[in-house]
Amino acid sequence: QLAVSVKLSESKVKLKKEAFQKLESLKIARESLNEYVSQLHTEVEPLGETIYRVNGYIAELEDYPDIDYIQENAKNMTADDLASNRAALNEFKRIISQNGYQHNNPWLGCTITEVNHLFRQKFLADSDKLISYLKQGVDILDNICVFINNGESEPDHKTSTEFEKILKIAAKSPKVSFDWFAVDTDTVKEKLSLAEKGIDVKRNTESLLEKIKGSSGNLKFFGSKMFEYIIEDNDDELNTISEKFNGQYSDLFSLLPQEAESMVLHSKSELVYFVQQHKENRDKLREAENIKTEAEKKISELTIEEANQKEILEKCRESFDAANALVTVSYKEDILELDIPAFKKRFNNNYRSFLRVLNYRYYKDCKTLGSYSKTNEPLKYKNIVEFLETADDAKQKKDAFDKQAAVVRELSSDINNCQSELKSIDNKISNSSNELSKIKKKYKSSYDLFVENMNKLLSKYEEHLKATAGSLSKLLSELSGILDIDLTANLLG
Repeated sequence: QLAVSVKLSESKVKLKKEAFQKLESLKIARESLNEYVSQLHTEVEPLGETIYRVNGYIAELEDYPDIDYIQENAKNMTADDLASNRAALNEFKRIISQNGYQHNNPWLGCTITEVNHLFRQKFLADSDKLISYLKQGVDILDNICVFINNGESEPDHKTSTEFEKILKIAAKSPKVSFDWFAVDTDTVKEKLSLAEKGIDVKRNTESLLEKIKGSSGNLKFFGSKMFEYIIEDNDDELNTISEKFNGQYSDLFSLLPQEAESMVLHSKSELVYFVQQHKENRDKLREAENIKTEAEKKISELTIEEANQKEILEKCRESFDAANALVTVSYKEDILELDIPAFKKRFNNNYRSFLRVLNYRYYKDCKTLGSYSKTNEPLKYKNIVEFLETADDAKQKKDAFDKQAAVVRELSSDINNCQSELKSIDNKISNSSNELSKIKKKYKSSYDLFVENMNKLLSKYEEHLKATAGSLSKLLSELSGILDIDLTANLLG
């Protein structure tokens, strides 16, 4: 309907693009809602119920308290299974509503679902046996009470519980002596209490020793792997295994804080320290190697540039030598040290007129130039002008040569500086490599000490367990002699 309304409106008014976009989003939302409704009302097999109806069932029970219950194999539950469970619950509800919930009912916990003739026959036979066994048990209990309490109290649930430990020991013995009841019960009780505590101590020590062995084995393994990765300079694996090592030590410390701190902490801290030192020196070594690579690259580039600039310098030299050769035909070479451009400017501009003969400066310049002449012939104006052109060209080429020579010298200086820096870097690399070698040796020594300390810690608790077991065995031997029964085999076996 929305689409039809929009199409009708197009002939009357021009809609914006946003209107069509909103219409399209509404259509998508409607399709999603229709799909949602379809899913709610689709029966889920094999249960044969829809999500909508199941939520309805749950809503009906919202006034009841929640009970944690897990239905086994729920995904395969069928409609018949559900109906059967509901019928059983209704029957349970009916029974409770009539008689209430009987906490002490002897049939509570019974899983029998039906009573037939065979069951009745078997129940009658077993009941007779049970009554017979109960009578025998009452007689035995009466006799025990006579021996222990001298017949002063009647047997009850409390006294039966007190006999439980004795009866369990008696059940393991082929013969129980009546001499038990003539011994000093206070002494026996005291020794039994000590034996019970000793057994707990022994078991706790055994459990603790197993945990220590596990931690010790892991720490030794992680420590050896750290040494392996230090030798290989495998920093990634070293970081991972060192974290595991620290975590395992934390577990050991939580078990034995005092012993771990006094016997293992120092050597453990040395291992961690050397791992950190190895990392720092490896970082320094990598940094130095990277700087060396850059320095070698720069030297290579400068060397190539120097060769190119030397070629240019050689061309400048050849050009200057050719121009200078023309100058030195008639004049001394050091004439180029004069300000040739200034002379050239005066002779081309100031001395052009024939009145130059009246100019004192003209005669002075001619005299200066004549002092560099290789001949004693008088200098003529035309010849001087021509010479100054040649000399100015040689002067420019000399300046270009000097400038290019400065460039080459600067490059040579840069190369020398880089080579000096490269030597310094090589020294750093050598120092870092030597330090890494020392760290590897120190780590090996610390690891050996760490293993030795771990073995001492294990030996300490093994000796403690041995002493505990010896004391307990002695105590049980004394009890065995008093009660005339082998308690050691029964309780320690």
